[in-house]
Amino acid sequence: MSFYIVAQAARAGVPATGIARMLLNVGLDAIVGTIPLLGDVFDFAFKANLRNARLMDTYLDRSPGRGS
Repeated sequence: MSFYIVAQAARAGVPATGIARMLLNVGLDAIVGTIPLLGDVFDFAFKANLRNARLMDTYLDRSPGRGS
């Protein structure tokens, strides 16, 4: 699911810097997520997919509250 958001962002024209930040979020979530207990707490607090969706909106200038 995480890579689907990144793929859609790339298809929509998000610059390489934005894609790199999104991949960093996914990688961090995957690495820390493998640690028992701490990974669960991190997943609850970090929310990589939500961060990536916000990044995509920001780069595409469709951030919430701007009238989409």
